[in-house]
Amino acid sequence: MSRGGKALQRSGKPAAIHVGTYELGYENVDLWLMPKERGGEFTLVPDGQPRAQIKVGGDYQRWQQVVNCLMHEAIEFAFCRRHVRFEQTEGLIGGHDRYRFFMDHNDFSEAIACASEFVTHAIYPMNKAWKKHRAQRAA
Repeated sequence: MSRGGKALQRSGKPAAIHVGTYELGYENVDLWLMPKERGGEFTLVPDGQPRAQIKVGGDYQRWQQVVNCLMHEAIEFAFCRRHVRFEQTEGLIGGHDRYRFFMDHNDFSEAIACASEFVTHAIYPMNKAWKKHRAQRAA
């Protein structure tokens, strides 16, 4: 695990804050807070980056909404790495509703174990980064 704090800038404002690098299953994953965005995403093989990434939006009034997004992305990432996430493509317009998950109870348990380890280590630094950005925005 590494501590984050590095920020990517766009026009002098933080576009992304590197929260840290944490284990998710058998790999290290970079976690980014996107202070001015909502929702989240993950990238398994980002261009020019050494590790997979999870990005979580921080433009929420309540911490619970950030945690919801963090958990969603970590669990879906784990499902993807366990090869239980599939995408329907024929005749469907792009969108999140095209993803399907097919697994047995063992796959589910393993994915949840991997995601919960990631979230457990990442939640405090994520909260700290989110609160810091909210305080800066209010000032």
